Amino acid sequence: MKSTIISIMLVGLATAGFVRADVVLPAGLTGFWEFSDSTNVAHATVGTDLGLHNVSGSDWVLGGLGGAIDVDRSAWLIITHNIAPGTGGGSYVNEWSILMDIMVPQSSMGNWVALYQTNTANTNDGDFFVKNNPAGQIGVAATGYSTNTISGDTWYRVVVSVDNPDFYTICVDGVQWREGTPQSIDGRFSLDPTLLAFADEDGEDYPKYCSTLAMWNRPLTGAEIASVGNASTVIVPEPATIALLCLGGLGIIGRKRR
Repeated sequence: MKSTIISIMLVGLATAGFVRADVVLPAGLTGFWEFSDSTNVAHATVGTDLGLHNVSGSDWVLGGLGGAIDVDRSAWLIITHNIAPGTGGGSYVNEWSILMDIMVPQSSMGNWVALYQTNTANTNDGDFFVKNNPAGQIGVAATGYSTNTISGDTWYRVVVSVDNPDFYTICVDGVQWREGTPQSIDGRFSLDPTLLAFADEDGEDYPKYCSTLAMWNRPLTGAEIASVGNASTVIVPEPATIALLCLGGLGIIGRKRR
């Protein structure tokens, strides 16, 4: 595998300068990462700091407010989601949701781009991809792929809502793109205590950018997913979470505006 560097960089959006409303994230949030801390790329606004896997051993270059991580091949993030085992039944986590604000550069389009991996050892195929052909479809063979496609060099807010064994829903910018084939209790889409973002075992993880990650301890509804909007919408934790952080002496949570 190629050497890799994950760096923080300022990424301009085509929508820069638009007036955008803030949206409060739905309840049940267990982790929220904004990549805006200039001293700690792994910092969690809510939850546990990320783990950083970089096989080349290169330094992690830090940036500032409005940043996005540039995730090269063979590098990934280790998400400690803090969802209790047995959520949704079984021995593992079977009810959960994840939000990712992502941009796939045009140079990666037409290749496999891994978005997450439930196998924490990363010894088998990833579990959610941007497909190589037709380029830009998202999903995985076990659940099927979207008929809609993403475009290169464009930001998207992707949300996956999981309730094993009842449903597996993929939404982009608040709109459902795929009602996938659900998996069994404690099966492929159940979670260990950690989840790998952007990992794949055999190099199907071409470069991509991410500016926001969030996880919930329950499947989000269609209305809740629609409420968080697209990647140009500023999002913040729900008021109860903010209050708890303030009581803990952490002060007011900053809001990233790309």
